[in-house]
Amino acid sequence: MAKVRRHKCVIQQPTDSPTPNTRGDEQSGTTWADWKMVYASIEPLAGREIQFAQQIHGNVSHKITFRYVSGMSTRMRIKWNNRYFNLAPTLNDEEANVEITVYATEKK
Repeated sequence: MAKVRRHKCVIQQPTDSPTPNTRGDEQSGTTWADWKMVYASIEPLAGREIQFAQQIHGNVSHKITFRYVSGMSTRMRIKWNNRYFNLAPTLNDEEANVEITVYATEKK
C-alpha cells in the first residue's frame, strides 16, 4: 500500500557563501537555500524500527519518504513547517528511481 504523502516539505541545500548580517557586515557560516519542494510522509520511529535504524545510521528519530528526486545528498536537510531534519544516507527504494526513504534526525 502506498504511503500518504501529506507533508509539504522543502529540501534545502547548504550555501557556504558569506551572507550579510543585519549591520551589512559579511558573516561566514552555512546558510540554507530552498532546492526542491516535495510532498512527503514523515513518520516518527518507534520500537524495533528505531533500534534497527540507529544501528545503521546513528541517532535517528524519523523516517521520511517521498517521490524520487535526482541529486539528493546527506549535506541537505528537510524543512517542514518550522521543523528541520538532518539527513542520514538516502535509500533509492529498490533502485527503481520511484521513491526515496530517508532516515533523519530532527534538529532541535
